[in-house]
Amino acid sequence: MRFLLILAAGTAALLACSDSGNAGPTEPAAPQQAAGPDPAADNSEGVPEKRLVDCELTVEGTTYIDEICEFSPHGEEGEFQISSVEYFAQVSIFEDGSAWGTWNGTANATHAQTPLGDLTQDGACWVGKRARVCARALSPEAEKQARAAWPTAGWLRPDAPFYWQQCLGADGPLEAGAPIVLRPCKNKRDRIFELGKDGTLTIADRPDLCLDLEAPGMQKPPILIVNTCGAGPARFVHAGGAGRSGAIRAPGGLCSTIPETEEEDGAAPYSVVMEPCEDSSAGVMAFDFTN
Repeated sequence: MRFLLILAAGTAALLACSDSGNAGPTEPAAPQQAAGPDPAADNSEGVPEKRLVDCELTVEGTTYIDEICEFSPHGEEGEFQISSVEYFAQVSIFEDGSAWGTWNGTANATHAQTPLGDLTQDGACWVGKRARVCARALSPEAEKQARAAWPTAGWLRPDAPFYWQQCLGADGPLEAGAPIVLRPCKNKRDRIFELGKDGTLTIADRPDLCLDLEAPGMQKPPILIVNTCGAGPARFVHAGGAGRSGAIRAPGGLCSTIPETEEEDGAAPYSVVMEPCEDSSAGVMAFDFTN
């Protein structure tokens, strides 16, 4: 197995490069050498921070990303990722300076399992026979402006095989009493969640609405719904936080499960059933928050 490593000074070498017409710096790429991630780019937990850059993803002549998007360095294993609303791509850099790329291949798919093939660095891009992946640095001021305009609302997608293209969303209009269900993603319509720094989940742009529980009766466990916020709304938490998958946790030690996905005749939309987190038989489902 080839040993993966990242570019000199972490991801700085890639983002320091630029093609003609780019607003970023135009110095040639730094030479390849073994190095750890740039400490200045890490957060307090040692996780490399995401940045906003000028992105491009072109596959077999079709451009899927051509806009400001998120650049995510992936630690010491030599990977980085560019991500837009529907598509994302990952690049792994090898010891000899070559690279291998993958992408999600289908809009809203959450795993990069479709090969882009061998890639070679060309300025701020990695280019191969099938694909071109670019991450051009913005000036500090341009990145600041882009970050200020970046939406805070996002999606909750299951971290589970066969359900990568599904999202949580309101079953029907986003109003009090609407069940939260898992169903095929409907991009803007399902971009309804906000994730606080403490992991708290709220409904974006709707301060009157909160997550809540509704008991369907017959001694069945409660399901996740949207409801009018009370005087002291219950705190629902995404256990993973930003950048990590995790269950939705509700007051009373309850966690998100989707039992209908285990049924042979189950079909979307699936209800989110809240079961005791410590119940190993409940099949707790984790979700990724992306915005």
